[in-house]
Amino acid sequence: MNQSNVSQNGFDPLFEEEKPFDLRGFIFKYIVRYWYLYLIFPIICFLVAKLYIRYTVPEYQAKINILLKAEQASGGLTEEKLVAELGITAGNSNLENEMEILKSRTLMSEVVKKLELNKTWIAEGKVISRELYKTSPVILDSLKLNEDVNGASFPVKIIDNERFSISSDSTGPVYYFKDPVTTNAGTFWFSRNTKYNISSDDRLLFKYNEVGIVARRLASRISLDQVGKYSSVLELTTIGENRNKIVDILNELIKAYNQAAISDKNKVSTSTIQFIEDRLVFLTDELTNTEKGIEEYKKRNQIPLTIENATGVLTSELLYYDKEITRIDIQLNILYSVKDILRDEKESFEYVPANIGISSDAVNGLLSQFNTLLLEKDKLLRSATPDNPAVSGIDAQLANMRTNILAAIDDEIKNLELTREQASKKNLSLTSRQMAIPTFERELIDILRQKNIKEQLFVFLLQKREETALAMATTPSNARIIDPAYSSGTPINPKVKIIYLVALVLGLGAPVGIIYLIDMLNDKVMTQKDIEMITKAPIIGGISHSRSDQQVVVTKGSRSSIAEMFRLLRTNLQFMSVEKGNRVIMVTSSSSGEGKTFITVNLGASLAISDKKTVLLGLDLRKPKLGKYINNEPELIGVTNFLVGDKPIEEIILPSGIHPSLYYVPSGPVPPNPSELMMTQKLKDLITYLKENFDHIIMDTPPVGLVADALLLDQFTDSTLFVVRQKHTRKGQIGLIDDIHRNQKLKNVGIVLNGLKASSGYGYGSGYGYGYGYGYGYGYGYGYGYYDDDDTKKKASK
Repeated sequence: MNQSNVSQNGFDPLFEEEKPFDLRGFIFKYIVRYWYLYLIFPIICFLVAKLYIRYTVPEYQAKINILLKAEQASGGLTEEKLVAELGITAGNSNLENEMEILKSRTLMSEVVKKLELNKTWIAEGKVISRELYKTSPVILDSLKLNEDVNGASFPVKIIDNERFSISSDSTGPVYYFKDPVTTNAGTFWFSRNTKYNISSDDRLLFKYNEVGIVARRLASRISLDQVGKYSSVLELTTIGENRNKIVDILNELIKAYNQAAISDKNKVSTSTIQFIEDRLVFLTDELTNTEKGIEEYKKRNQIPLTIENATGVLTSELLYYDKEITRIDIQLNILYSVKDILRDEKESFEYVPANIGISSDAVNGLLSQFNTLLLEKDKLLRSATPDNPAVSGIDAQLANMRTNILAAIDDEIKNLELTREQASKKNLSLTSRQMAIPTFERELIDILRQKNIKEQLFVFLLQKREETALAMATTPSNARIIDPAYSSGTPINPKVKIIYLVALVLGLGAPVGIIYLIDMLNDKVMTQKDIEMITKAPIIGGISHSRSDQQVVVTKGSRSSIAEMFRLLRTNLQFMSVEKGNRVIMVTSSSSGEGKTFITVNLGASLAISDKKTVLLGLDLRKPKLGKYINNEPELIGVTNFLVGDKPIEEIILPSGIHPSLYYVPSGPVPPNPSELMMTQKLKDLITYLKENFDHIIMDTPPVGLVADALLLDQFTDSTLFVVRQKHTRKGQIGLIDDIHRNQKLKNVGIVLNGLKASSGYGYGSGYGYGYGYGYGYGYGYGYGYYDDDDTKKKASK
C-alpha cells in the first residue's frame, strides 16, 4: 500500500466502509423537525392551484375521422405497381402529402373566410374573457381598412338596441347601428343582433385580423394521426376555448379539402369546356351565315325544294368524303390548337384540354400524364414554396414532357395530312363528275356540303361539352367522413387532477428542497456527521447548551444533564494518553466564541469533584476570561506578572471557591508581546511547578486558528481538546483541526462538540446514540432525558 495514502492516524480513505443510509436521521432532520412546513406548503400550493384552475380559460378538444380514398390506378404495369411489388409502400407517400395539405395554411384560409374567424367578438369579464362565437349581440356587416393596416381592435359598448359606443363605457362617441364608424384602422359598419343580449357589466372587444394570420394560428393547432399503420383513416384533432367553434373548424376543413380536391380534378375539364365553348361560338356564327346564304341563293335563283333529292347519290358520296375530310380537319384543328397552347407556355405550365376527340392514343396518354403531373405540382404548392426541390423536379419533368407532346403532335399531324390528301383526291374525282350537273344545282350542292360539315362539327363539340360537364358533376371527393366532428364534454385544459397532483408534490417536496438548500448553503457545524466528513480526529464528548445564567454548571451533587455530560467527558479523557497520565490538558479552538473557557472551568470542576487536585491555567494572554468566569472580577495579577518577574508563583495561584481541590491561575494584565512571553524559561518553570503540586493542569489557550500561542504550548501538553460549537464553528475551520491531527502538530487531539440544543433535533433529550453517532465513548448515549436540570428540580420543590 502506498504510505502517502494513509493518514497519520491510520485512516485510509480507500478502505473506508460506506455507511448505511440513516433513514431515521433523514426523517427527523427533513420531516419531524420542520413538520409545520409540510402543513403550510401543501395548503399554499392547493390554494394557488385552485386559483389557477378558477381563473384559467378552459380549452376543449375536437376530433373527426376521415377516410382518404385511393386514386384509381391505370391498367398495365406502372411505376407505382412496380414499387409496391418490391415492398415499398408508395401509398404512404401520397398519404403524407394529403396530411400536409390538410394542415396547410392555404386550406385553413378558406375555412377562416367561410366561418369569418378573422372577425372576433370577446366578452371581457372582470377576470376571465370569453369569445362570443356566433352569439355576439353585435355583428360586423362590412369594413374598409386603410392602406397598410392588417388588423383592428377596439372596445364596443352597447347603449341600447339602436346605439353603441366604441369605448369601454358610454363616455366615447355614440353611433347608431348601420352608420359608418371611422377609426384609425378604417371604416366599419355594425348591426345589432337582438337574438343575444349582454350583461351590463361585460365589455365587448372587437378584433379584426388578417386572414393569413388567423389561418396560420389555427393550422398550427391541427394535429393528424394515422389510425392504423397500414390504414388510410386519419384522425384530425384541434383544441380551442369554444366547443362549437372547433367542431365547425374541423367540419369546414374537410369540406374545403374535398372542394379543393374536386377543383383540382376538374381543372382539366374546365380547361376543356372553355376550349369547346370558344369553338362553338365561332361555329355558331359560321352556321348562321351559311343557312342565310342557302336561303338567299334559293330565293335569288328560284330553285325548287325537289332539286336537293335529284342529286342524292352523288351528294351522298361527296358527303362521305367530305365527312372524312372534315373529321381530319377537326383533328388537325384540335392538334394545332393544343400545339399553340403548349408553345405559348414557355415560362409557365397550364392545363391542356383533354378528351376532346383526338384519335391518337399516344397523344392522349401524354396529355393525361402532363395534366396529372401538373395537378401533383399544384397540390405540392399548397404546403411548399416554388423554390422547393420537389417542385423544381416536377417543373423539369413538365418541360421534358411538353417537348415529347409537341413531337407526338407533329407526327400525328403528318399522318392526318397524308390521309386527308388521299381523301381529297377521291373527292376531287367526284367533284369532276358533278361538273356535268346544271350550274344552279352544282352550286347548291357546294353550299349544302359546307353546311353539313359545320353541322357535324357543331354536334361533335356539343357532345364533347356534355360529356365533360357530366364528368365534372360526378367527380368524387378525396375524403369520406367516418365520424363527424365532435367535442369532448369536459375541458382538456386545465388538467385539474394533474394540477392538484403537482400541487401536492410541490407542497410536500418544496420543504425538502428548501431544507436541503438551506443545509447546503449552511457552512456552520450542525451535527457530528459534519465533523466526521472532514476529519478523523476523535470526538470525545458533547456538551449541551446551558439554559442557566451560571458560568459554572458542574458542582458537587449536581445531577443536571449538562453536569453528566462533563462527567462523561472526564471519563473519556482517561483513555487519552494513558501512559503519561494525561495530566496536562490544553483547551483550544479554531476561532473565538466557541466556549473554550466554559469547557475549561467546568471540566476542571468535574475533575476536582473526583478528588483530583486541579489547576486552571489562563494562557489566553490576549483576551483573558478565566477570572471573569470564576469570580467575575478583573484579572489584576496572573501569568503575565510571573512571566515578567513581578510576582512569585505562589501569589498567582488562587483558590477557585468552587471546590477545595480546584485552583486557577488567571492570565493577568494583557502584555504587548504575548508570543514572546510564551517562549521564555519562566513558562517552563511555571508548568513544572504546577505538575509537582497538582494532579491535573487544564490550560485555557487562545484560538489556534488565529494565533500560534497554542502551538508553542504543545511541548507541555499531554492532550489537546478542540472545542467546536454547534451553529457557530464553520465547516472550513474543521479542516484546520484535521490538518493539526493528521500532521500531529498537537498531541492527542480530541474534539468536544459544544452548545448542543434540543431544538436542533439531533438527539438531545432522546439519546445521543442516535443524534451524534451512537455514543461518544463507553456507555455514553443513554439519553439526557433521564436527568433533570437543577433549575427544574428547584422549581418543582417550591
